This record gives sequence, structure tokens and C-alpha cells, in this order.
Amino acid sequence: MNILLRNQHANLRKVANIRHIYSTGGTILQALFYHSLILSSPGLESNKCSRKFKAKMKSAATCVGLLLLMKLTTSLYKVEPKETVPYQMIKVFEGYEERMYQPAKWVCSNTTEQTYSDKSQRKLFFNLFHYITGANTQGMDIPMTAPITILRQVLPEGNKSNQMCFYLPQAYQQAPSVPTEENVYIENRPAITVLTRTFGGFAMLESVWENEAKDLQEKLQAAGETNIDFSLFYRATYDAPMKTENRRNEVWFTRKH
Repeated sequence: MNILLRNQHANLRKVANIRHIYSTGGTILQALFYHSLILSSPGLESNKCSRKFKAKMKSAATCVGLLLLMKLTTSLYKVEPKETVPYQMIKVFEGYEERMYQPAKWVCSNTTEQTYSDKSQRKLFFNLFHYITGANTQGMDIPMTAPITILRQVLPEGNKSNQMCFYLPQAYQQAPSVPTEENVYIENRPAITVLTRTFGGFAMLESVWENEAKDLQEKLQAAGETNIDFSLFYRATYDAPMKTENRRNEVWFTRKH
């Protein structure tokens, strides 16, 4: 019975998360993911689950699905995040630019695995999404920001580390609420100088990022840039999945100090 109740509470939370996505300008992809989770939840298929609860959840899921289709067909563009991480432009070069980012707090989650996978990527995203939708000691909702940064690196033993982070809005920088779920933590990121360039399109494949990083590295080396850590790079994404034009993706190499 305790397991059944936990499943029911989890399903109700998924519906609440979908509603929050709409109220905060989240992406349709995020909402669709939750919609599929509701319809495939074990608590919904259990014979012990009450008919009334089943009907309630399936009705909610159906309504959400219809709203998603309406939203999808009436709007190809999503509301952009209201706040992006601030930086100081040092210099704009031909084909790249140099920026200074001041120390800042980010909320992060990470995995260590043998190979990178879409499943772990989704898990990292929802770990962080839970944090900004109330899974923190103050139970507060925190606005979505940009960019989302992803840092991947191969560890000495051969496993691969995968870290995803959301920048915390300026209003929460001084004293951020502590995460209440496992594998979510506040990172005090030091000041960094990055060399970067922006590229468009849907950067869904790792090969896209690797090629962009290779091209930028070659450009920086050809320009005579020194003291750059080419062993790893940040992947920075700014846009919702349903934005189809003028998308912003960036590769960040950092200067060595």
C-alpha cells in the first residue's frame, strides 16, 4: 500500500510539474516528457490502484496532451529565459570572441558512466528541473536561466564524467536554497576567461559539439592564442527545443591561470 501511495503522489507531482512548465515558459519537450511519464507510470497500471484515481490521472494526462498539441500548433517559438549569465566582453576577433565571467553560483548534477547516454542526460536535466521547481530547502520556484552548461571529460580510469548546470539568477546568488535531492549541488564556479564562438541549429548530437570544438581549436591555434586548456570544453545551450530560428549554441574553451 505504501508503494501504491508513493506512485500516486509521484503522478500528482508530474501533473503539477507540467502546470509549472506552462506558467514559467518552459519547453514543450519538457512537458511532453512528463506527459509520457504519467501514461506509463506503474501506479496507473496497478490492479490495486483505485478506478477513481486511474480515471483522474488519465483524464489529467489527456487534457494536458490536448493542451500540448494546441500549444505546439499555435506557437513555434518559446519565451526566452529572462536572465542569462552576465559576462564582460574582452575582445571580439574574426570568428571568435574572448569573455570574462565573474565568480557565480550554479546548481549542478553529474553522472559517471562508461559511455554517455541520452537517458543520463535526461536524468541530469530533471534533477536540476526538480530543484528549480521546489526540491530545495525553501520549497521555492526559481526562474529558468540561460545557458545550460554541460562539461564532459574522460577520467583517469576511463569512465566518463558528465556534468550539467543551471545558472542561478542574480536574486539567488547570495544565499541559494540548498537542494533536497541526491546528486544535486551548488557549485561555486570561479572567475573564468573563455574563448568562444556561437553557432546555430539543433546541436543534438555529440559529433556536432566535437566538430565545433575542433574547428574553434584550429582557429585559436592559427591565431596564435596561448594558455588555453584544450583538454575539455563547455557546451552552452540557450534555447528551448521548439525555437527553430536564430538558435544559440556555444563552445567554451577556458584560459589557463
